[in-house]
Amino acid sequence: SIPLRFLNYILNIVDSIILYFTWVFQFFMTGVIEKTHNKVYNCLTEVIQMDLNSVIYDISGWFTGNDAGTCAMLDDIQEMISEKNFDRALELSVQLAETADARAKTVNSDTAEYYNFMEPMEEVVYREFYKPEKQLEYADFPFADIYTLCGDILFELERYKESAAFYRKAIKWNPIAMKYTWRYMEAEKKSGSIDKYGLLALHAFSNVFKTSDLLQCYMD
Repeated sequence: SIPLRFLNYILNIVDSIILYFTWVFQFFMTGVIEKTHNKVYNCLTEVIQMDLNSVIYDISGWFTGNDAGTCAMLDDIQEMISEKNFDRALELSVQLAETADARAKTVNSDTAEYYNFMEPMEEVVYREFYKPEKQLEYADFPFADIYTLCGDILFELERYKESAAFYRKAIKWNPIAMKYTWRYMEAEKKSGSIDKYGLLALHAFSNVFKTSDLLQCYMD
């Protein structure tokens, strides 16, 4: 019948459209995977070629260099957050942030930059794509985590613009780790800064080196 022929005609068109977009997606993903593979390969090559003594990341330094009182205070604040005691947690975290601000003024110099990289690959990616002119040094104070903690509490209190300001500070100490970038993106989106959110998504994509983070970039 005519209706049946018409239905078959529509289904054929739909199949053609699906096939076309599947081909486009596969073509796009092939290019993306190739670029990501090349980026990771270049970074791994640099790891092999680097003198191990020049890698600033040292997990033993994190435990010996950090102030024990600061770490204990961070643990206390995390417990307050789990108990939904946000006001007290915010009060203490702001105190820590003020301490971090004061220490930050004495850290960087004309010849060196200090960062809170959490693993060697983050440092390698930073070297590869940012081409720092100064010497990189390991900051043995948890600047990024302190600022992130303040941001997390303010985010829970729905004070998104203030939250974004603290996440922005955290990223300065580790511009590669996605856990800081994701938080900053969400705070900007919640505060209505869609343009900033888009720019941060591009920033995240350019720095990603983990498969899970790459998938998160596409989801966002």
